[in-house]
Amino acid sequence: MSNKSLIRCRRCVMPSSLPSVTFDSSGDCSQCLRYDKLLAKLDRESKDRKTELERLIAWAKAKKRPYDCVVPLSGGKDSVYVLYLCEMVYGMKSLAITFDNGLLSDYAKNNINNAIRSTGADHIYFGPNPNEMMELYRISLERTGVFCIPCMRGIELVSKMGADMFNIPLIIKGTGQRYSYLSRIPELFQNGDPDFFSRVFDGQRTSYNIKGLKEFKVKWDLSRIVHIFTSLLGLPDPTTPRHISIYDYLGPSFKEIEDTIKKEMNWTRPEDQTEHMDCKASKIAIYLHSKKADGLSDSTCKNSSLIRLGLMSRKDALDYDEKYIKDRKDPTNLIWFLDQINMTREEFEKNITDWNKLDRFRKNGQTLLERTYIRFIERG
Repeated sequence: MSNKSLIRCRRCVMPSSLPSVTFDSSGDCSQCLRYDKLLAKLDRESKDRKTELERLIAWAKAKKRPYDCVVPLSGGKDSVYVLYLCEMVYGMKSLAITFDNGLLSDYAKNNINNAIRSTGADHIYFGPNPNEMMELYRISLERTGVFCIPCMRGIELVSKMGADMFNIPLIIKGTGQRYSYLSRIPELFQNGDPDFFSRVFDGQRTSYNIKGLKEFKVKWDLSRIVHIFTSLLGLPDPTTPRHISIYDYLGPSFKEIEDTIKKEMNWTRPEDQTEHMDCKASKIAIYLHSKKADGLSDSTCKNSSLIRLGLMSRKDALDYDEKYIKDRKDPTNLIWFLDQINMTREEFEKNITDWNKLDRFRKNGQTLLERTYIRFIERG
């Protein structure tokens, strides 16, 4: 790379320019070391994971509620695959629910429609006023340097909304610890935590009432405390809903997933995009990553994850980064997006330069109960 002081992990391609990435004496980055620890844990449990999934499904069905599970459905490959598994493999009655962030792509809408028709699942769209979402994206970008926070909040919100509405025992998501390559990089990612959302937007003048996105906060009642501690102790869980990250239980290849949903769910994607094709602004969100640090392309984090999974060589990832950084261009729809959120290009560049913006809204310190809850959530 042109920056001679840049260090990259000897195993993946994570760069030293990311403040949260550290290196041990062998040159292995903290992301790889964390993955090794996680992998050892998952491998110890792997022989029982599918059995545990099937036990949870039987437990949910035995409750004989209107729906056995909520499936957050974005139209991307992972959420469509989850709906396929729930309905067509395990015979569950699913409520699919989509958060319409105002930026759903035509591919996503078509895939959602095809998935619902293929399975017979019921489906709900929930979408704040699109003008409201554009205003929230602008405020988020100004205050934190990223714009996905309102969408992440909405995705978390609708899952709980659907579960609460019909007393549904399971929420099954197309995620998994082994495949989550951004969740441990705080400079680039923030989840849908309602308290974080409130800290970003409280006191901001908006044209719309955003109270709905602040609702459904975690309530520390007895049932939730029982839910957390029984899960951590490996005991039967008497409470609902239970969150399941499907790839912590099942780990098929990406090709297998795509081949299956193309055949069974009539799923399609753009030729040049497999990840996050459900959002019109996804390439812009990832483009911001490459603006944050030297040596970071739009795919450095993803490709590093693929290397850890044995699905990509380090050389191919390095070659990609070098070519991307050398030839980096604005996403073709950047100007369109800035027009949607009423921001100039100059304002955009100014808003994305400060590393510390996002971190300023994170709460310093956590209670024992909060730390325990986070450990529970990370278990999937």
